[in-house]
Amino acid sequence: MVNINNYSHIIITHFFHILHKDVIHTPGTIFNYSSGDSHLLAAIVALATKQDAEQFAGEYLFNPLGISVFYWVNNPEVMRIGGWGLFLRPRDMAKLGYLFLHKGRWDEEQIVSSQWIEQATHSEAKWQPNTTNITTGYGYQWWLQQDDMYSAQGYGGQLIFVVPHKNMIIVTTATLDYRSAASMLYTNIIESAVIPSIKADGPLAVNNVSHDKLQEMVQQLGRAEKKQPVIPEFIKNYVGKTFVLKKNPLGIRSVQFVELNQDELKLKIINHNILNGDDITFEYTVGLDNQYRVSRQPHNYYYNPYCAEMLDVLCRGEFNKDNSFSVCFNTLRTAEIFQQVWKIIKNNITINVHDQASGSVLTLRGTLRE
Repeated sequence: MVNINNYSHIIITHFFHILHKDVIHTPGTIFNYSSGDSHLLAAIVALATKQDAEQFAGEYLFNPLGISVFYWVNNPEVMRIGGWGLFLRPRDMAKLGYLFLHKGRWDEEQIVSSQWIEQATHSEAKWQPNTTNITTGYGYQWWLQQDDMYSAQGYGGQLIFVVPHKNMIIVTTATLDYRSAASMLYTNIIESAVIPSIKADGPLAVNNVSHDKLQEMVQQLGRAEKKQPVIPEFIKNYVGKTFVLKKNPLGIRSVQFVELNQDELKLKIINHNILNGDDITFEYTVGLDNQYRVSRQPHNYYYNPYCAEMLDVLCRGEFNKDNSFSVCFNTLRTAEIFQQVWKIIKNNITINVHDQASGSVLTLRGTLRE
């Protein structure tokens, strides 16, 4: 149970910046989505219910739907992030879509008010995506599309589409680059390809041939062929040595090639926690044979200031023909996949970081410690 007296103080201080943003347009005239507004909703839920948002959701929503496996980011004061940071399995995302499709009913029980469902999926604001000429709407945390379809659009391609006129739910957790307006790409694909491909209102006859082809394709995509790594000689000169990085938004102080063997590379990353001033060490084992290695870490160095839970990070990398090093950090139970390219030239290192979920790209630079 949250100490609501302490929580009130936290909320007031934590949201001071959000509440004091300048008002640029007359309220109600211009739509502009802000994660800060959703963050405020989590605070309102906490104050009204005297529970953390996760506790409240667990008791009145997740538990009734049988949702037990999820990960929800919290800030250092153990308050759930309201604007982002909830990761669910696709099947559980589909349960939320099913609940709305059936006007709040689940197993003959009314979990959410049907009146609220109607209100939440009713347009409260009009907006027009930059990539189209279509004017659409926004309800209470739901994006409204054409032909009564509406969607929940989350970080890293976590999307729930509810299509009432087809009695259908579509869920994705496949990341597209957000720099290319991923959510609209999904919407366009669903409207132009998925929905028109529906051939009947009921189940189709079993097609064993197509089913077997699909299963074979899934298995092939799920298997990575083991490869013999090619390790350049020069990298051996840097094993055990540390590169000190210039100040950067990720708070990374230094990186080190700790150990190198035939098919694995061990990395050490020192991250500065901007919230409490401490340094924390992350150690990763990277598979060089096209196979992932699992490292148990307190989330990852990118979001560590907001996370304390231990998670599995999958790592795989390879040396390129130009002697650069490509490495992938894939944090399980989240949508976070970081693709990086490390390049060493004359004792200087450049690290290009691509956050696949958000589409952001950063360049970090450092020099070898003497």
